[in-house]
Amino acid sequence: AEAERLAKAMLRQHPGSALALNILGTAQAQQGKRTAAEASLRKAIETDPGYAEAYDNLGRFLIDRKREEEAVQMFRKAVTLAPGLASALVNLATSLTQAGQPALAVTLLERARTGGADAPPLWMALGNAHTRLKNYAKAEAALARGVEATQGGTAQMVALLAQAQARLGKDDAAMANYDRALSLDENAPIAVGGKALLLQTLGDFGGAEVLFRKGFEIDPLNGENFRAFIMSHKAKPGDP
Repeated sequence: AEAERLAKAMLRQHPGSALALNILGTAQAQQGKRTAAEASLRKAIETDPGYAEAYDNLGRFLIDRKREEEAVQMFRKAVTLAPGLASALVNLATSLTQAGQPALAVTLLERARTGGADAPPLWMALGNAHTRLKNYAKAEAALARGVEATQGGTAQMVALLAQAQARLGKDDAAMANYDRALSLDENAPIAVGGKALLLQTLGDFGGAEVLFRKGFEIDPLNGENFRAFIMSHKAKPGDP
């Protein structure tokens, strides 16, 4: 609310300021004022078509609205205007990884690194892209760097690190990090499902079943959990 108030005050002093409109749109998005936020960000771009940060912020807004294709267009425009804009490179790379283009994502993220970027979102995006490419050693290194940069990491980042370690056969390290992720968020889907799969691999079918069933409740649309579960468990009446 304070950021929105300040941005509006700036606009009163500098009508049509693309900077003020960008700040206003970002503040409105954070408050859930979706229609106003999109209008402000688009007006910022209309006012200054070369304003890369406004395209990047609009892209992030569109991602939150599940409008991925439009978001990618905004991120691409931001990167075209400002090839070294780290946030736009990371956001575009993240979208490309999710769209099945992790190799291109790694190229963009390495460009961001070359430019001096060293923030947790970069390492998480790089780790995720390498995981998709099955470059698990590189994924582990990137995610470990991200966890270190955040002084402990988020549940998702720590679980992704555990996932890479499990793929590398580092079962003890993976289990420790899954437990660590669950201590940060006991309902983190990737941590619940990942630990369940690791327990199943290690032969602890009872422990795995408990976590798989918890995962079904937390993330009922995750088909990967169901596929992993039925590999070694029989369905019970009432199972999805």
